[in-house]
Amino acid sequence: MKSLIVCLCILSAIPAFSQNLKKADLIGKWTAKTVTIPEMRMEDEQMQIMESLKDGFVNSSYTFHPDGTFNLDFTNGIPAFMKELEFVNNTSWKFNESNSIMSIGTEKDNYTLMGIIVRRDKGQMYFVLEESPFTLEMVQNK
Repeated sequence: MKSLIVCLCILSAIPAFSQNLKKADLIGKWTAKTVTIPEMRMEDEQMQIMESLKDGFVNSSYTFHPDGTFNLDFTNGIPAFMKELEFVNNTSWKFNESNSIMSIGTEKDNYTLMGIIVRRDKGQMYFVLEESPFTLEMVQNK
């Protein structure tokens, strides 16, 4: 009986910890407030590149239009090589609610141009850029 009560308590707590993110939650313009990089061992030159990329992502904005189109905008003064990321502009986006992954691209490329893991923690939204170490703390523009 005691184990049954423990199981019921655990099962009832699971929904409280789930993110329950829906596509509708993401529609709109989002701006990166802060960008973090996990601690890693790198050469000085690599660290400078990472810091430059990090600075370039701060204040970048991600717009998820209701019609499924996507836009990425950077602020002025970003490193030239980051401008290449703008190739994802005017592509499409899809959100998989079961794993909270945003896929950006086209049907032709199977939405593989960019992936973003979306998570909400204590009311704050984070975008984790797949294939990079960056986590962006996001604010939704009103």
